[in-house]
Amino acid sequence: MRYFISTLGSKGIKSFDLPFKTIKLYGYSQKSLAELFGILINLAYTKNVKTDVVHSFINNGLKGLIFPELEKAVMNVEFYEESGLPVSIESDYSQIIGKLNDAKMHFEDALLIHDRWEKYYVDNFDFSQIDEKCENLIKELFGEEKQNEKGKIYERFLGAATASGSVDYIDSITEEIKTRYFIKGRPGSGKSTFMRKILNHATDCGYDVECYYCAFDPKSIDMVVVREKNICIFDSTPPHEHFPIREGDFILDFYAPGAKCDVDTVYKEELGHISGEYKEKIKMATECIARCDKILNQNERCADLRIDRKDITYFANYLSDKIFDESYRL
Repeated sequence: MRYFISTLGSKGIKSFDLPFKTIKLYGYSQKSLAELFGILINLAYTKNVKTDVVHSFINNGLKGLIFPELEKAVMNVEFYEESGLPVSIESDYSQIIGKLNDAKMHFEDALLIHDRWEKYYVDNFDFSQIDEKCENLIKELFGEEKQNEKGKIYERFLGAATASGSVDYIDSITEEIKTRYFIKGRPGSGKSTFMRKILNHATDCGYDVECYYCAFDPKSIDMVVVREKNICIFDSTPPHEHFPIREGDFILDFYAPGAKCDVDTVYKEELGHISGEYKEKIKMATECIARCDKILNQNERCADLRIDRKDITYFANYLSDKIFDESYRL
């Protein structure tokens, strides 16, 4: 399974803490990570140990591996994620910090524009219809279930705004999920609020829930997954728009039931201008992230020239001891 645990959005860089013992690597190149992680993934496979792959929000490259059943993880930490790393004072790395700050400001501007966008729908929406839809779905999914002990919440990000644009791993996350609900709606139509109600009810019923937040606005929920019930519910609108493709996929329409008028048509011109402004800000942020990625790639190529590949094998053995309590030998 693949996902993100850190992202860059309107609130800057946000990361979720892992509830596992984590081995930290510092500033490893993508080439080195691919070799190391490839060895560890193969080892886990031979031992029938589940492996989750965590991606970098900069370039969608490798960031870490999580072994949930062992409650262990290996995570690559970049200098812009932890202060005090000496490399951060070098001029080219300082440029990255500056560009990441620029991207954050563009995302902040985009969020303000998005708030204006939402207002057109909020002002012309009957949320009682959506509330009723939520209550009906909760009854359908959970009935009268109730437990004394609350379920756990595992917090992650559904996707990220990378150097090459928006990326999500919905297909990977939901590959084994039998029933998937695709929420179709508009900004401000209550999608995140709906999912928070599902999240709260599921944990009250004692189920563990995976909660995937929006990379752009980390306060907003994009998807909840309850694996014990074999269900997921997610915001299936741009930039992570998906459509039913298999049995067990259902669309939840949040626009037609709640809209008091055809907002898209009545305010077509205004919404068109706002959409254009929003896309331009996102484009500017993406260009900043792409510049960061270019600098990182240049530095990684230089660093790779100094690495002895035998050291990769040696360190793979060290990591296998720490993770699997068993030495790896080539």
